[in-house]
Amino acid sequence: MADLTGKERIYVFQGGRKYELTPNDLRQWLAGNGVATLTTAGMVLKSAAVTNVATQTVTGADAASVATSATTAVNAVGTKLNALLAALRTAGIVSNT
Repeated sequence: MADLTGKERIYVFQGGRKYELTPNDLRQWLAGNGVATLTTAGMVLKSAAVTNVATQTVTGADAASVATSATTAVNAVGTKLNALLAALRTAGIVSNT
């Protein structure tokens, strides 16, 4: 859990409402609500960012086929991300607004 030293108020958003909590209130709220999943509402935790792919250059006869393959791969990732976002919206973890 994050260091809450010196924090007087913490804001929590749940179910479209904003709650103003003290650090102790937040600890109690977390104990009662836990971590959010696709099927359970709760606290959303930070995670490490995904690192970027290093720059790549393709030349020659294979350049066109590599570009097509890369486009297909990027679109597949986009489809997976959209499915994940839809599941998070359905679970109430992410809002449409």
